[in-house]
Amino acid sequence: MKVIRRWCRRLLRRCGIDVPFTDVICPEHLRVIRVAEDGRTEVTVRRTLVFLDVPEDGDLRDAVPVDPGTDLDSFIHESPDAVEIGRRRRRHRTLVTWRPRQDIVPYTLYEHQNGWSSLGSLQQAAMYTEVRCDTRTGILALQMTPPASPAAAVVFKRPRWRPLTGERSLIKHALSRLDVESERAVLADQGRRVEWKVVGPRAGDRYVCVVFNQFGVVDWERRLKETSLLGRFQRLMGTSPAS
Repeated sequence: MKVIRRWCRRLLRRCGIDVPFTDVICPEHLRVIRVAEDGRTEVTVRRTLVFLDVPEDGDLRDAVPVDPGTDLDSFIHESPDAVEIGRRRRRHRTLVTWRPRQDIVPYTLYEHQNGWSSLGSLQQAAMYTEVRCDTRTGILALQMTPPASPAAAVVFKRPRWRPLTGERSLIKHALSRLDVESERAVLADQGRRVEWKVVGPRAGDRYVCVVFNQFGVVDWERRLKETSLLGRFQRLMGTSPAS
């Protein structure tokens, strides 16, 4: 059966059909994000993997949400456990194909790490990131340390029934979830670090973490009011949105 799956993957890829490698499970997936005082963001992803079959070249890929070819402020870090064998751009991210530095033994634990850095803005009232579950996963976890203690943080599953296509709609949805206790992230290390985890996510689930700075909630509530249909109409008429 495994031989047939390998043969089918090779054949479909030769035909230009992107077939993922599914003979792997992930007991734990942790993303660690640190934002420095100058706005540079360092992201480290650590995954514990269990291979059910030995992967071939082209089977293993990391999806990195940066494009170093066009964004000079972004940089993909070298993995300590893997050798990069290829890159290609896919929409707004880069797919990095890799080969393990050590031989894979099926059904044993393999620790894989990758990461990247990018330059952001410290003037943002809210920071947000998305974590996607790409394979069968036991625990999906996130840690984020912003440059200053956040006022609030929320993590929610990206809804399938409601497209959140822009920053405004995403932040508006996040504000509506602040009162949902199960979706508020934990503020650890004396309120400096945001922590969150989910047990048993489904493959394909996407989670969005939104972190508001000290005045972020108030700032965004004001922005949403000013940019609403009523707010735009009142500005056109020379009046201010109602408090």
